[in-house]
Amino acid sequence: MNKPIYLAGLVLVCFSLSILSINAQSITEIQQNKDIIWAGEIFVDYEINEDQRNTYNSKKLESIQGTSSFKLIKQQLPSPNAFPHEGEIQNRLFSAESLTFTVYKNSDLKEAYPKDHLATVFNSFDGDVISIVNPKTSKEVKYQLEGLGIGSIDFFRLKQHIYYDEKRLQFITVPIAFAPLARLKIEGDEDYYPLFWIPIESRSEGLDLSDPNLTWVKRSYRSFAFEDVESFKSNKDRTKIFKEMRTKIQKRAQNIELSDVFLGEDGEDLMSPDEIVALEKEQRVDTGWNFEEVAEEDAIILDHRLDAKRIKKIDIIQDWIWDEKEGKLYINHVGFSPIMEYYNSKNKLIGELNVFMRRVDFQ
Repeated sequence: MNKPIYLAGLVLVCFSLSILSINAQSITEIQQNKDIIWAGEIFVDYEINEDQRNTYNSKKLESIQGTSSFKLIKQQLPSPNAFPHEGEIQNRLFSAESLTFTVYKNSDLKEAYPKDHLATVFNSFDGDVISIVNPKTSKEVKYQLEGLGIGSIDFFRLKQHIYYDEKRLQFITVPIAFAPLARLKIEGDEDYYPLFWIPIESRSEGLDLSDPNLTWVKRSYRSFAFEDVESFKSNKDRTKIFKEMRTKIQKRAQNIELSDVFLGEDGEDLMSPDEIVALEKEQRVDTGWNFEEVAEEDAIILDHRLDAKRIKKIDIIQDWIWDEKEGKLYINHVGFSPIMEYYNSKNKLIGELNVFMRRVDFQ
């Protein structure tokens, strides 16, 4: 395989990208951009601190089972004697010094809570009452606190826009707002509820991860189904998008950049032109697959061609970045990877695999 010169980890990353942001009225820009032929909105749940998940949230959040993973790129602890959990993002976000910023009742960011709401939530004691919006009814309700604290926040919900730019052959995400989730029992229904919503932006141009002010960086790998996206622009459907993508990839096989996918490698290994061409016609025999159906067959012939009808999910790769100086969290889009279903000779689904990975800085 051809090896690109890849600047990874704590090095200078300077992308001159036209990624839309909340500040640029993303929906309006998306609607007016002729190169963007499909776009939508999705709410995605993340378990940022999976390796440090506490016992309070002992019940796993069902929406992220088997769909989310992270890689710690950088972490500078607050002090030499700090415990590891002190470096996690919820402690940075909701430290005593930062409990004064504005938070909102809903993901539309139209109505703010009182200025002391954040401090009220995290400085209250069991039995105290706080206000919270029930997203299932959109009504504000009173909740009596029980065991809630910064350390009990393991999950975050991210509202984001995702769009497809057919000129650049890129799916790109735009973060809008995020919410810490807490397991609460509201009106008799126990579930994970957003405590409040916080605006969020991306910041990629001129970003230097070696900057000492950037004290925490994690890369997320998150899959979701296209059927879960609420579309607000759809000049072409998903199947047509991937059919045309396949055609354009073949025409640009000599200069387009795609990567082999084993999540965590982040696109270091570029596919050769021959490997890219093989996306159109490749069939090969695979053995030893970890599926129960494999036990019935010594080998399974898998069709590895980029089949638009079999692509129903996508992996999105993003960097979550904490700027200590600004006291602010950013989420930057890194790339995407289509996920294709695979079937055996009996036309039974045996699993899913990523077809390729395409970073936003790829040609």
